[in-house]
Amino acid sequence: DGKGLEKEPLSRAQIKRHMQAVKMVLKPYQKALYLSQGIFVGSWGEMHTSRFLSKDAVTDLFFTLQAAFEEVPVALRRPDYIRMILSEENYRKLQKNDKKKAEENGILLAFYNDALFSSEDDLGTYGMEKKSKTNWESRWQREDEIDFLSVICRHCPAGGETVENKQPKSPADLIKEMQKMHLSYLNAQYDP
Repeated sequence: DGKGLEKEPLSRAQIKRHMQAVKMVLKPYQKALYLSQGIFVGSWGEMHTSRFLSKDAVTDLFFTLQAAFEEVPVALRRPDYIRMILSEENYRKLQKNDKKKAEENGILLAFYNDALFSSEDDLGTYGMEKKSKTNWESRWQREDEIDFLSVICRHCPAGGETVENKQPKSPADLIKEMQKMHLSYLNAQYDP
């Protein structure tokens, strides 16, 4: 209901217990799951307005959920969260299209964006700074993030949901960006 800080558990341990409980329910169906969207925190579970978005918390919750879901990729909401999990070294391996070497640590990740094409920063998915002016774990401007995702999402599920933009891009520009991001799903439940 959009009240993440008010409604989410007070401790990370409780969130981890919820992940284990979901594991028991979903275990028989794991082969049918495409991905797990988010790490059980934030308003609507979309990883915003939460007290659990530090690198330590995101990393801990990501690996807890990945262990619970075993072979199901865990999708993170923003590219900077992916960079909290994925080292620059593994990213360079993916750039060289060496997925096997990049997966040596057993990381199964994915990307979802709950505000695709909604604004220049997709309602906070991307930052405003150029990659060259910031660091690995910061939010970068849209162009740099799309370039980053074009590498990452060659190897993992990517998608989310669209939000109406008052100044929409042309259909050709939208399709070009979707192709560059290697989008593999869109959530029609939010906006058919």
